[in-house]
Amino acid sequence: MSTLRRIARKILLDEVAKPLIQPSPLVEVIENSPTFHVMRFGKLNQERTFYIIRRSPGSGFFSNFAYVLNHLKICDSLGFTPAVDFENFPTLYNEQSPINATKNAWEYYFEPVSSYPLEEIYSSNSVVVTDGKWHSSMPMSITQDRQLLHVYNKYIKPNQEILSDSNAFANQHFTNEKVLAIHFRGQELRRARGHPFPPTKKQVLSRARSLISDQHFTKVFVSTESLDYLNFLEDSLSISVCSFPSYRSNKNSYLEKPRDVHRYLLGRDILVELLLMLKADALLCGGSNVSETAAFLAQDKPSYYQRIWNGINSSNPLTAKYLWYLRAILPAQLGGF
Repeated sequence: MSTLRRIARKILLDEVAKPLIQPSPLVEVIENSPTFHVMRFGKLNQERTFYIIRRSPGSGFFSNFAYVLNHLKICDSLGFTPAVDFENFPTLYNEQSPINATKNAWEYYFEPVSSYPLEEIYSSNSVVVTDGKWHSSMPMSITQDRQLLHVYNKYIKPNQEILSDSNAFANQHFTNEKVLAIHFRGQELRRARGHPFPPTKKQVLSRARSLISDQHFTKVFVSTESLDYLNFLEDSLSISVCSFPSYRSNKNSYLEKPRDVHRYLLGRDILVELLLMLKADALLCGGSNVSETAAFLAQDKPSYYQRIWNGINSSNPLTAKYLWYLRAILPAQLGGF
C-alpha cells in the first residue's frame, strides 16, 4: 500500500483492533481450497454421500475435462460417490435435444462416473455440490499431478461410439505407418489472456521437418480447428498428411452453426482427435489443454511430447489481444518468436 493511501485511510477511517498474532498457515490452505454446498434433497440413500461435479458455462472441452478430473480426485479422497452434472449446469457443448439419449453433456462423450442417475441423486439425503470454480489448489496442468492418472483409469471411459470412430480412422490411416501427430492451435488462442502463446506457422513447419528427417516418420496426422493451418501443412510437408473430418473454419467455431448438433460435434471431434494423437508415435504441439491431456495420458511413451513453448500471454485484456501478432513479426533478439 502506498504512503498516500495509508495516510488517507488513517484520516478517513477509524482505527480498529487487530489480533496480536498472525493467522495460522491453515487459514491460507482453507481459503485456497474449493468450497461446497451441502444439500439434503430427499430421503434416499441415507448411507451414502454424493458429490456433484458441475461447471457452467465452463470453458473448452479439455479445460472442463481437467476440472472434472481434479474433483474426482477430491471425491475419491473423501469416499463419496461422484456424479458429473452437465445437464442442470450446461456447458458450451450442451444441445437443446438429447444426444445419445441423454441431456447431460458429460455423458454425450463418456460413460457415467457412477451407476446412480441424477434423478435419484437429487432425491437423496446427503449431496455435496461443487462451486463450479477453478481453485488455486488445482494444478494448472494435469501433468503436474501423477495421482490423477489413477483417477482417470478408475473413472474415465469414452463411450463406444467415440472409441469406434477413433479406431476406424486409425485402422485406415495409421496401419504400417510411423505417425507424427501435430496439434496446431491458433484462432482465439492467439488473443487469450493468461494462456500459452500458440506457435507460428514457421515454428511448426521447421520443427515438423526436423522431426520427420531425424526420426523417419512416414505420415503426419494434423489436429487443428483452422482450415488455413491444415491447408498450409498439407501444402508444405513432403510426406502424406491426414486429418479427421472435423469441422474447421477460419472463424470462432462456437459462434457458427453449420450443421445439426454442431456444439456436440465440436466436442466429439476434439475427443476423437485426442485419441488419435495418442495412437501416434509422437506429438508436436504448442501449449494447450488438448496437448497437455495427450502428454498426461502418454506418460509411458518416451520422447512422445514435442512441445513448442512461446511463454504466456499478458493478463491485460487489451495487451493480450495484440501481443501474439506483434511477437510473431519481431525478430528473436527483440522478443519475437
